[in-house]
Amino acid sequence: MHGFEKVLAAAAILALPGVPTLAQVAPPPPPKPAGTPDYTPPPPRPKPRPRVATPNPGAQQRSRSGPSSSIPDVEYESLVKTDDNGKIIPLKEPVEFAALRVNPFVGDKTWKLIKPVLGKRRRRIASAVIDNVDIMMEIENGLIDTLHLDDKNHLSRITEALKPFFNIGTISEDLRSNGALSRVQAELNARIAKEYRGRMMTQVRADAEDANPDDPAASANAMSGYLFNELIWEARDSFRRQLVAAAKHLDKIVPELNLTDAQRQMADAAMAAATAKEPDTEHVRALMLDLMAELDNTARQTLLLRSLEIRGELASEARKKKAPPPDDD
Repeated sequence: MHGFEKVLAAAAILALPGVPTLAQVAPPPPPKPAGTPDYTPPPPRPKPRPRVATPNPGAQQRSRSGPSSSIPDVEYESLVKTDDNGKIIPLKEPVEFAALRVNPFVGDKTWKLIKPVLGKRRRRIASAVIDNVDIMMEIENGLIDTLHLDDKNHLSRITEALKPFFNIGTISEDLRSNGALSRVQAELNARIAKEYRGRMMTQVRADAEDANPDDPAASANAMSGYLFNELIWEARDSFRRQLVAAAKHLDKIVPELNLTDAQRQMADAAMAAATAKEPDTEHVRALMLDLMAELDNTARQTLLLRSLEIRGELASEARKKKAPPPDDD
């Protein structure tokens, strides 16, 4: 089951009367693609099995994988960090990538395999973002944040719109299928990520119930929104980064866009903000979103493609074909 099917299943469960327990809605670990040599565990040891641990003096919290038929009982640094009020501090990167950083089975040798796969993944996501820039604009305008599970048309619109991003698969799926992670490495990574998701879902549910005590659907809506947003984290981050990067080169891009005087003024304002001595990234992004809202989809795609070309991230052949950045497969 890929990310798309996972979120549909979770949303369907959350839409049922009497929302079930967290364990039922937390996404399962990624599937186990075939073809990659499995991790070979060490020879069995006499019971009780000694603990396998990776010391980390800077960890705020430690967790254990627990007994499993395929994963050794290993200690790892939990992704769950809390502030002074006991609230979980949200991650600033995809949960499965964050899990790689604390996965005790992922060392320097594995990272050398991971990095090129993630580079190709980044280019695929950038390509999907440009191909579906109209959907990215809808997301920025609240497509997911206004989700209400009782509105089946809205839910259907979201799941249909986000298919291009869900179909890319999760980070763990990508790394596993490309041979960068063994089965055990991928399974432990999924377990580390699942722990964080579970705790976040509990917090999201509680916060929604506290804020909307009279709305029985509030917690289900909030948890579904959390799942959707997590699964498109990379696409949204790619889009926002591309906007800020493109703003710095609008003087070279605008002549190709056939803009009105008003649109040119918006572009000038965005570029001035982006090239300031100490640019405010959020402000630049907001100005670019205002500009993009005034453009048709062809102009939006041209703007992002030209920015990639100028920054050396787009092959000249792809530009001739008006295609997004190609994969290096």
